[in-house]
Amino acid sequence: MDAAFSVAQTTAAHMLSVLRHAPIKRKLMLIILLSCAAAILAGSLVEAGFRLFTARNDFAGDIATLARVISANTTAAVTFKDAKSAQEMLGSLRENDAVIGASIWLPDGHALCRFGELDILSNSEKKSHAVSSVFSGLTLRHLQPIVLDGDRPGTLCIRADFGPVLRRAARFDLVIFLAVIASSGLLALLVSNRLQNSISGPIRALAHTAATVATQQDYSLRAKKFAPDEVGALTDVFNYMLNEIQRQHTALRHEIAERVRAEQEVDKLHREVLSATRQAGMAEVATGVLHNVGNVLNSVNISTALLNEQLEKSRAANVGRIAQLLRGQADLAGFLTADPKGRALPEYLAELGQRLDAERLKMHAELQGLAANIEHIKEIVAMQQNYAKVSGETESLAAADLIDDAIRMNAAAFVRHGVVVARDFSPVPFVSVDKHKVLQILTNLLRNAKYALDEIDGPKKVIKISTRIEGKGFVAIAVADNGTGIAPENLTRIFAHGFTTRKDGHGFGLHSGALAAKEMGGELAARSDGPGCGAIFTLTVPIAYDLTVATTTQVCPQKIPALTAAS
Repeated sequence: MDAAFSVAQTTAAHMLSVLRHAPIKRKLMLIILLSCAAAILAGSLVEAGFRLFTARNDFAGDIATLARVISANTTAAVTFKDAKSAQEMLGSLRENDAVIGASIWLPDGHALCRFGELDILSNSEKKSHAVSSVFSGLTLRHLQPIVLDGDRPGTLCIRADFGPVLRRAARFDLVIFLAVIASSGLLALLVSNRLQNSISGPIRALAHTAATVATQQDYSLRAKKFAPDEVGALTDVFNYMLNEIQRQHTALRHEIAERVRAEQEVDKLHREVLSATRQAGMAEVATGVLHNVGNVLNSVNISTALLNEQLEKSRAANVGRIAQLLRGQADLAGFLTADPKGRALPEYLAELGQRLDAERLKMHAELQGLAANIEHIKEIVAMQQNYAKVSGETESLAAADLIDDAIRMNAAAFVRHGVVVARDFSPVPFVSVDKHKVLQILTNLLRNAKYALDEIDGPKKVIKISTRIEGKGFVAIAVADNGTGIAPENLTRIFAHGFTTRKDGHGFGLHSGALAAKEMGGELAARSDGPGCGAIFTLTVPIAYDLTVATTTQVCPQKIPALTAAS
């Protein structure tokens, strides 16, 4: 039983699943057909029940009529207790296939005659003059008193089977029911096929419009309204939603277009700012170069003036005058031995030779210094040209060499402002960087440190530059000073474009330096404990993995004390 119930439940669930996924047209047709079938079935059941009730009553009436006829015909035989005549009359019931048994009972409780199934009467039934018909299942038990002049000489009992009659009626009803179901189903199918379009048609049109909008992204489409019913109301709501979506989509497209234009403008401005900051950084580098070149040119000018002064004061012209004096003497031997001037001439020539030799050595030393200064100028200019040529290219370089180049470009300014530069280089791998960008960043950091030191009155102005390995894959270059420091509220703003704390600052240096560091895959960060506590700027750049640890490490031969405020 449980297995059958489980199978029925599974089948019902499967049918519901199929119905749930079926098209709405098929659902409507199925609903109409099932409704018609249910209505016909209900009507048929009612009609079958009525026919059963009527058939039972008719069957009972027919048996009662038959019983009255038999009782009337057997009155004499029963009165005279003529069993043979009574049996002959009773045997006529055999022709009726519904009768399965009959008997005539005398008042004393004995059966006068009978055939088929014997039915025993109760005492009350033997004495009763009432006619009774009682169904027990499909079997009818009918009692018909035999009456003569008010007396009751006997009772007729007939047992009849209602089954054959019921089966014949059921077969007939089944044929009629199947015919009605078939004709009604066909008629319902034709009618539903016509009528369901009034319901499923608008819904299918609405679904088609929704699918087209979703596929083509065309929010200008609208669904057609067929009738002012619930589907029509749904169509109105759908069209209203399309209006809103179209309006928002149009506004969103305009907003996206505006954003794209704004991003293009920002990108353009960003490129312009990068170009400006690059030019500013190059200008700072060029300014450092000019400062250094100018300082060397001062030495060149001094050397040139000294050489000019020595040439003007040189006694080399006296050699020509002595030669002219000697050519004018006819007796050169007599002049050298007898004439006082001639006798003094050898000693004068010896002294003149010594002085000319001293002048030569001094001029030679000045010329060597002049050549060295000119060579220094050439190195500075060549270094700037080298950085300008390789701009934009990533190279594997030693961090110490990059730092030294930046220091040399600003050496004259450090000397002029009394700044001591200390190097503390740890062995670190080569770095993968754009040489020009690193020079621009370091030059800006060194100049900012110098400006910060200019504003303090301390006896010792120190800039400490150090290198170390930072985390995995990076080298950190730290530039620390014991200058004015940075206020806490400015630490988050110093890298913003245009922000500066100097009166003559432009706010490009640190911003462009941070961008350049980011473009190289690194970072530029700042730290300070506050005003008067100095500052540390750290440039982090990636390691060149294809090279080993750089062997070029430079450490200041005289270690300086740790910076009091920025170490």
